Amino acid sequence: MPTRTGPRRTRREDAGPLGRLATLAAERRRALRLTQRELAELAEVSERSIQALEAGKLSIRADILLKILDALGLALAALPKSHARRLSGAEATAVLSAPSDRSDRHDDS
Repeated sequence: MPTRTGPRRTRREDAGPLGRLATLAAERRRALRLTQRELAELAEVSERSIQALEAGKLSIRADILLKILDALGLALAALPKSHARRLSGAEATAVLSAPSDRSDRHDDS
């Protein structure tokens, strides 16, 4: 049996409703060059919670999810279903994307 040389890749998109969010969180964590343990410490949650989110598990509590997303610089937004249905796949991905480097502050000067 061949030995694995890299990390196991799972299809988070198939992991249920949190699939895309799980993928985004894992990608953002790697972009920030954080280990799961480091993110857990930053978010003040268990490493197991990070693993659960990145696996797309539905059992993650909302308060823990919000702590993790905050530590990653991400936000979770709720939309009326009528608005969400109108989003194309690309738009939905943009809604779930990581924050841009631009500041959203408005200067009055």
